[in-house]
Amino acid sequence: MSDNLILKKNAKIEECKAYYLLKDILFFDKIVVVGDDISKNLPDVYTKDLSIGVEVTSCEHISQFLVENYNKTNNKTAQFIIDEYEKLSLKDKNLLFMEEFEKVLEKKIKKIPNYKSCESLNLIIVSDNENKNYLRRDSLAEIYENLSKKHNKKYNNLFLYYNDTLYVEINYTFVKLKKVKLDKLKFDKSRCL
Repeated sequence: MSDNLILKKNAKIEECKAYYLLKDILFFDKIVVVGDDISKNLPDVYTKDLSIGVEVTSCEHISQFLVENYNKTNNKTAQFIIDEYEKLSLKDKNLLFMEEFEKVLEKKIKKIPNYKSCESLNLIIVSDNENKNYLRRDSLAEIYENLSKKHNKKYNNLFLYYNDTLYVEINYTFVKLKKVKLDKLKFDKSRCL
């Protein structure tokens, strides 16, 4: 990845992807640590000088989300639920994804006060496991705006990665930054500290 990178043993692949996506946008020549430090209230990715922190999340838990909700009243296997999900229309998949997006984003917004160690706190939502052609960025931006106002908290920058494209939120609108393919990214555990 880079000589300016400290990869901790608790680093997850999504956090490495976030570093790769943002290294030329946020980090430039700074030394970056990938892997959170909860004991020091540090986010998933942060600069060694603590000037920049990035929380990383994903909305790829839809099958888990369905299992949790569907199994409240039904006793079905996870595979059955995943198969049922595949049969849904794009509109219904979109609604489920939006519910999960809102749930995950609200959880992250509530955590903002926990990371006072970093001067600038950012959030990236990495979503690269399935095709999201049915998503509307304006709907995602509206969810972010509503949650930010509800909790009176906002990240310095909100980044969204899906369909091989990185977006940044500006005035509650997602603006395209660059096209990036992450499928070739290697996660070298031998570099972990």
